Amino acid sequence: MDTPLPVTVTPFDSSGALLMSWPPIIDKESITSAFHTIMSTLDNTTMPIAVVVDLRADPKFLMSETIMGAYKPFNHPMLGAWLVVGANPRARMIGQALVTMTQRDNIKWFDTMEEMETYRAEQFMTISLLQ
Repeated sequence: MDTPLPVTVTPFDSSGALLMSWPPIIDKESITSAFHTIMSTLDNTTMPIAVVVDLRADPKFLMSETIMGAYKPFNHPMLGAWLVVGANPRARMIGQALVTMTQRDNIKWFDTMEEMETYRAEQFMTISLLQ
């Protein structure tokens, strides 16, 4: 039997973005803690930030805990976007539930970290050109 591991939230890069990493088998209590960390960061920032959600380990989501935990940060005015890498069908169901509940469509889906990094670089270039 596999051991549950924590969902972790760490700084992603110098932009202030966060990296939320999900293991294959999830420690239930860590879901709440991870979303609290994201909320705390969002509450204490002055500029919108992205949350990179790494699902490449194909996690076995706990649906209700994940949706309830994600609701507040998903709807937070300082959340720029969820940048989801390696989504499985359950992740897409969670995403659709959050979009339906909040009427806020701020999820971007990527197959690889490289695709997500390319998207972020393009967004940075667009913002730089507008300034």
